Amino acid sequence: MESLSTVLSSYLDQQSLETLGENDKVRRFTEYYIVTRPVLKAYLSAFLASNDAAIEDCIQEASLVVWKKWDEQWDLDGFQKFIFVTGKFKALSWLKKHQPAKKVRLSNSLMERLADKTIELERDARLDSLHLCMEKLSPKHREILDARYVQQGGKAIGELAEKMDRSVGAIYKQLERLRTILRDCVSKNKSF
Repeated sequence: MESLSTVLSSYLDQQSLETLGENDKVRRFTEYYIVTRPVLKAYLSAFLASNDAAIEDCIQEASLVVWKKWDEQWDLDGFQKFIFVTGKFKALSWLKKHQPAKKVRLSNSLMERLADKTIELERDARLDSLHLCMEKLSPKHREILDARYVQQGGKAIGELAEKMDRSVGAIYKQLERLRTILRDCVSKNKSF
């Protein structure tokens, strides 16, 4: 079975992410996966402790299930809910199959509560880091992000482009650069 990373990299070698359509399945899946992967890894570590190989296996298996059952209606929250539930079941299945009988194991409900707490702390840390990174941006850049994510929609982007005397395409390109800047800033600042 090919890993998700192999599938994505082979596709992205043929066609770069930037040239994919805005609503394309591969682009949305990749964006959601990139955002979700670190948090999912922390979540699964609550089940699988420090077994990095098992965590990676569960991430890959969960990702493949999500890819196969992709729903065009998913937003980031829908994607995350599905991949977290799938990942949890993959981790529990791995534990059942690989864990020696002699070791004491925490109950599933306790592991779930620990995993939920881990994810909550991870998200809080990422949000704190994102807020710090947002403060570093210029007001013009924050206005572009606001038009896209707070006002939500192409109409807001179109109005902003007109107001700034720029093309809609230029605003979207700037938005792409801002996402990269924020992603790099959050990654650099993370203490989680």
